[in-house]
Amino acid sequence: MNNNRGLFEFFVGNRYLCVECTPHMNPRILKVDRYRVVSLYRYESQIRHLLLRYKEGKDQYLSRVFLAEESFILPLLLRNWVVVCAPSRQESMVSRGFHHLEKMMDDLKIPVVSVFENVAKYDQSQSEDRSQISEYIALKDAVAITDKKVVIFDDILTSGNTMKTCLDLVRPKARRVIGFSLSYSTHYSCVK
Repeated sequence: MNNNRGLFEFFVGNRYLCVECTPHMNPRILKVDRYRVVSLYRYESQIRHLLLRYKEGKDQYLSRVFLAEESFILPLLLRNWVVVCAPSRQESMVSRGFHHLEKMMDDLKIPVVSVFENVAKYDQSQSEDRSQISEYIALKDAVAITDKKVVIFDDILTSGNTMKTCLDLVRPKARRVIGFSLSYSTHYSCVK
């Protein structure tokens, strides 16, 4: 880790991202079907490793790392929005002991509304399974999002199927809906 301190760190305090991780932060506005999705990191080696360590290794301290650079601006930007996290399987949350996305928002004091349910019996981590994710995600509570501006938050934008399914389910009820993900596969290109 480089010990050179920037102005932000000097005045505000320790940064969570080291100089090796910071270059992977490459915010983009991506197109997923007809929706725009803001995404922060390319899903590459270091970010992939950190996300796996956070989720599968149950390293809850890492929840602060991914959104650290936006910790001041995100609460302001999302002040008038309802934040909804993409659903995790119940089995995964029980095994992990926490909902990984809700924990990140909670660390920033951003309230989250739970409106989805993932009824899948097994993990859809294989690409052929992702195309059928719409069969496993259901909208269980539309009241909290009706006529509101809604942000769907997910960790990894790989195929885009989970994000698209969540956006499709919320869109008829919400006044406006956008997507926000931590990371994106390198095959995505920016919206022009």
